[in-house]
Amino acid sequence: MQRSLAGVVFSYKACYADGMKNQYAGDVRDFYKYDLLLDLVQDYEQLTNVIMLTPNDQTGEGRKRGYSVGDRRADLHAFLATHNDVKNLPKLFTGRGFTYNHYDRPFAHEGREDYFCSIPDGWLQNAVVFCDPDIGLEDDRAYSRKAPTKYIWFKEAAELLGRIKDSCLVIYQHLTPDANKREQQMTAKVARLEQELNRVRPVNTTYLSGGDEQVRGRAG
Repeated sequence: MQRSLAGVVFSYKACYADGMKNQYAGDVRDFYKYDLLLDLVQDYEQLTNVIMLTPNDQTGEGRKRGYSVGDRRADLHAFLATHNDVKNLPKLFTGRGFTYNHYDRPFAHEGREDYFCSIPDGWLQNAVVFCDPDIGLEDDRAYSRKAPTKYIWFKEAAELLGRIKDSCLVIYQHLTPDANKREQQMTAKVARLEQELNRVRPVNTTYLSGGDEQVRGRAG
């Protein structure tokens, strides 16, 4: 682990490998995510980005580029238009009045318990802690077991919450393509998440929609 100046913290940089999930970097979902995180972190001292970095795949995801800025941050839009590599994220979050913690250790199913346990305790204090799986919280479909690195388990989210102090836990969730089932999907996931989290301690849980593309769960 290595600390830099300018309020940015790099972690596990030596473990970073080319070919990791840069197919998603800088797409429209990243734009929505980071715009939300920049809103939330105004009430905290740190932003801890748990990237859950995995190798590129053949899904074709991450192609939604050339999107408009809308009413979101113009500087963020401009940065993502020219920086499509997760290694550039520390540059994005430098000099914004908070400490940025860049957890870019590659994520593998065989070592997932150690992956979450290795997040430094100091990064979980007075922080927005963002977990960024490819899809989101686990579900009951066989695919979540067939492709486990695309998900964070409810148990892992609960254990992480048990470690954070004066912080906000945010989890990316990809929505089902069927718009008629989205509310049902998220209601069920939030209920299950609350059940797991309340085993650790009482929490307030909600989900925040960033347009039709994604919903992020927040617990704090």
